[in-house]
Amino acid sequence: MFYNFYFCSKHWSLIIVCPTFKFGYIIDSINEEKTHKNYMLVKIIEEVFKINFKWHMSQRKRQ
Repeated sequence: MFYNFYFCSKHWSLIIVCPTFKFGYIIDSINEEKTHKNYMLVKIIEEVFKINFKWHMSQRKRQ
């Protein structure tokens, strides 16, 4: 399992990936109807691991 903080569009997102179980979490305070396909890093992660992950989106309130 690994974690990656991702800076895009002037805010931070957290992407947690568990290749063993083929799932990942995307935690983003500005979710606004986004899906995992809106994140370029998700495509890169799937290409590197050659796995189609099941992605879970979680919206968190802005701090």
